[in-house]
Amino acid sequence: MSDFVADLHDADFEPYSPEQVQFFQSGCNAGLGKACVGLAVLHALSPNQNLSAAAAAAQQACAMGDEEGCYFLAAAYATGSGVQHDPAMADMLFAQSCQMGVQLACEGASSIPNAMAIIETRLQ
Repeated sequence: MSDFVADLHDADFEPYSPEQVQFFQSGCNAGLGKACVGLAVLHALSPNQNLSAAAAAAQQACAMGDEEGCYFLAAAYATGSGVQHDPAMADMLFAQSCQMGVQLACEGASSIPNAMAIIETRLQ
């Protein structure tokens, strides 16, 4: 287990707090793709929703080779959430994340409602 993951399990953050965002941002800045994915989810689902920041964090994760980051970025392009709607880019990223092992991505844009339900369940 990485130090980042161990620190996350030991942390006592209020959900969506500035400290939690800073924690994920520091991991993302250190090159940890999963931290960028976590940051994207925080930005997308927080009460102070920032979809542009969510898409930027997903793009960082995808650039680091994180399959979930590529999936979330594909969903952003498919829905125009935080980025300009671009179905061709979405399809390319869905295919890439499918090849990387994200089974939902193989369904393309129709998988987005199922993915959101999974994310919301994990956050409860």
